[in-house]
Amino acid sequence: MPCASSSVNPRQYAIALALLQGRWSIRLLATLAEGPLRYSDLMSALPGVSPTVLNARLPRLADSGLVSHGHARSLYELTRTGMSLGRALRPLCERAPADAIAVIEHRWALPILLLLGDGPARFSEIERAFPAMAPDTLSARLRELGDSGLVERHVEPGPPVSTLYSLTKEGERLRPALARIRRWADDSRRRQGF
Repeated sequence: MPCASSSVNPRQYAIALALLQGRWSIRLLATLAEGPLRYSDLMSALPGVSPTVLNARLPRLADSGLVSHGHARSLYELTRTGMSLGRALRPLCERAPADAIAVIEHRWALPILLLLGDGPARFSEIERAFPAMAPDTLSARLRELGDSGLVERHVEPGPPVSTLYSLTKEGERLRPALARIRRWADDSRRRQGF
């Protein structure tokens, strides 16, 4: 099996993808991509989200320039940049199971999926691609992504024994959405001069 290329530069995606960390961020942006909504409509459109979480996410996304709040009409809507990201995230939300979205919103999960979208990779290759990530965190994320049915683990007999990670069939269904997110991250990186 070929291994993933090192085309994912962790630094270039760190800023763009940091915005998506935190429960409900992906679903919130994908929902707002459908059009402006009032706070109460957002609560209805995102069953299970608490007011505390929504009150934390909306200002964070507004501070990042992705969401704006029109006080006159009390509507939350995506900015131009936010709309391009929201449109990239919608297919991810439509294709991935709800429990998988919750896992993808964990720190480092989306960059790992982007890397595996290039092809299978060994644990050590993923670790080298993301040097700021602790090995325990990488193990935990790979296990969570595996439990959610998006990533599978193959142990290749040795010597030396090698472990290879790749997208499952369910994970492969996300490939077009991951490509759109990568394009958005590349555009965002270029706009910010990284």
